[in-house]
Amino acid sequence: MNKKLFAILLIIAMLFGAGSVIVMSTSGVGGVKLLTGVEKEEYDLFRRKFAKSEQLLEYITENYYQPVDEAKLLEGSYYGMFDALEDQYSEYVEAKDSESFQNDMSMEYTGIGMVFFMNEEGLPEVESVYIDSPAEKAGIKAGDNVLRVDNEDIKDQDSTEIRDKVRGPVGTTVNLEMRRGDKVFVVSVKREKLSEITVACEKLAGEDIGYIQITGFGTSTASEFRTALTQMENEGVASLIIDLRNNGGGLVNSAIEVADMLMDKGTVVYAEYQDGSREYYNTEDGRTKLPYVLLVNEYTASASEILAAGVQGNNEGKIVGSKTFGKGIIQSAVQRSDGSILKITITQYFGPSGNKIHKEGITPDYVIDLTADDVEDVQLLKAIEVLK
Repeated sequence: MNKKLFAILLIIAMLFGAGSVIVMSTSGVGGVKLLTGVEKEEYDLFRRKFAKSEQLLEYITENYYQPVDEAKLLEGSYYGMFDALEDQYSEYVEAKDSESFQNDMSMEYTGIGMVFFMNEEGLPEVESVYIDSPAEKAGIKAGDNVLRVDNEDIKDQDSTEIRDKVRGPVGTTVNLEMRRGDKVFVVSVKREKLSEITVACEKLAGEDIGYIQITGFGTSTASEFRTALTQMENEGVASLIIDLRNNGGGLVNSAIEVADMLMDKGTVVYAEYQDGSREYYNTEDGRTKLPYVLLVNEYTASASEILAAGVQGNNEGKIVGSKTFGKGIIQSAVQRSDGSILKITITQYFGPSGNKIHKEGITPDYVIDLTADDVEDVQLLKAIEVLK
């Protein structure tokens, strides 16, 4: 509709009072429709909400010094709404980036095997590194910051844009300038086709203790963990150490499935939604007979914290290590008909006794911090001591 004509019609409509309004219509007698009172209220609400956006769009397109792409401006406004939430875990994903996003969720893609989040400095901070991945082989560790990608400063860039820069065709190399504490270094990493293995296990040398490491919770993690658990039981170990250090989380249901193998009947966590309603995540009897200890650190986050909260809250096992990250919120990702994805925080999780996880973390039963100066893995040694 012509904007000036639309404005004139609005002025005319005011003469008809509060009960009805005349607007242009693509159907109906003479192209004019009489709205009911309810329809007018909805129309007025829509006008109040979006009039400013329309005015801004019109102002930019008419006054910017060169032609602009209106579709691109509108796409930018979608990003802006999510940015205004000031929630680093909620984001708008354009259709062109949806495949990359979905590959992240399934943990299958071409890249180097590094998971990061955007920290308060506006830099990517490594949250976890895949087992036996190019990133692990290059010496990248949780807590490292990425400063430059192929010599390009990426501070304050969008996380999706940074992910795309790090990824690329199989066999090509990406150069990363990293920071670890005060040390800055450069690594060259060759990209590979990755299908993450999230669970690894072994019997500790000289000990009657099995060791199972979980680096993330993907679609196959629960089955991988069951296989590892069965292997350790068949090897006749007396106890287990389950390492959740540097585990940035993943799929909640996957973590609950693992909890079901480690807990008898009980509540792992409960979720509380915007309207105050709660959803409880429970396990059934039938846990492993092996006593175990969970290892955690400051990069144990999200779904891995959910598992730790359930184990600790039900006194199923002891926890050793550093206080966890403190991400007790979970996101839902919905794909729209245009291919774009809306990822938004929908709920907050609490431990069985109501303890808050988000921004609080899980405090281990035995707090043991591991520093760069430690020659040995003092957290692992403490876990062995607890089991003996």
